[in-house]
Amino acid sequence: MSLADQIKAADQSKSLKVFVPEWSCNVWIRTLPLGELQSWELACLRSKGDGVDDYRTVYLSKCLVDEAGKPLFTSEELKGLSGAVGARLFKVAQKHNDLDDKEIEDIGKN
Repeated sequence: MSLADQIKAADQSKSLKVFVPEWSCNVWIRTLPLGELQSWELACLRSKGDGVDDYRTVYLSKCLVDEAGKPLFTSEELKGLSGAVGARLFKVAQKHNDLDDKEIEDIGKN
């Protein structure tokens, strides 16, 4: 097996279980595949100047899943949920996907 094949065969879809006390349940934050991460970043960057007002909910809708890996909410559904919970889960997803604060700040700037 080549090194490239070994890497491709490795489990790269690790999810982090997070208990949300306000919801009295666990949710999972998944690791985004590089292509999805890039698509999200590009969509945010392309919409600069138009007002990127939902970059957090779109990102979180891609990361927040159930135990089977199925997305829990659309970005529109997330907009109606607690901002405090959403902000906390966004930070967990950011860290789990190895995005630093500077990257997020740059993406969120209009």
